[in-house]
Amino acid sequence: MIIAFIFARGGSKGLPGKNIKVLDGKPLLAHAIECAAASQHVNKVVVSTESFDIAQVAYETGADVIFRPDELATDESPEWLSWQHAIRQIGCDMFVSVPATCPMRMPQDIDRTIEALGRQRKDGQPSLVATVVKAPANPYYVSTVQRGNRILPAFGRNEARHRRQDMPEVFNVVGLCYAAWPQYIMQSTHMFQGHVAGVEVPQERSLDIDTAYDFMVAEGLMANKNFKMLLDPPLIMPEAKAV
Repeated sequence: MIIAFIFARGGSKGLPGKNIKVLDGKPLLAHAIECAAASQHVNKVVVSTESFDIAQVAYETGADVIFRPDELATDESPEWLSWQHAIRQIGCDMFVSVPATCPMRMPQDIDRTIEALGRQRKDGQPSLVATVVKAPANPYYVSTVQRGNRILPAFGRNEARHRRQDMPEVFNVVGLCYAAWPQYIMQSTHMFQGHVAGVEVPQERSLDIDTAYDFMVAEGLMANKNFKMLLDPPLIMPEAKAV
């Protein structure tokens, strides 16, 4: 069984109550639940939370709920531990995480992540697949560190490049979807402990809401008819790339 888990806590400080804040006529959490339920491969959607308000929205949108301990729902709690808690509560053949904070995600982003984990197992046997997007600013070119009253290339002088074309291609992990084998999560302490692969997604679907500013950006995009047309019909994306 493939289960999509949505980890939504009630104590967000960057944007209080963000997981059930209404965006485009429905709570942010509902966008994630409906998207996961529309996946071709997901058999069940489960919300992990410590909040009764979030649980109520989850039930109303058709998801199951598991309650996690308060100590797994603080700002300092690694989400990896919540992943392990969810697997202990509900066994699955494949674990999928669908964060609530990416409302521009489409069902095919979830499908391609799941398919990449299963397809590549025969070759590279990835432990986990994450969605990624090309970095808008290549850190090899723009990143610096402060040394006294000077700034220096973050990657050292030998890694500095004179042209953008000379830079290694860099991707950012974005929280549209993660797919992993449950045994890998239970045996590991962090995501990159094993073989991780990536599925590239389009920039316009990669918005991750963390602050009030992010939410205002999402509201503006959702109100833009041209942007909605960009999302629907969905774009055809290339095959998975290794991270």
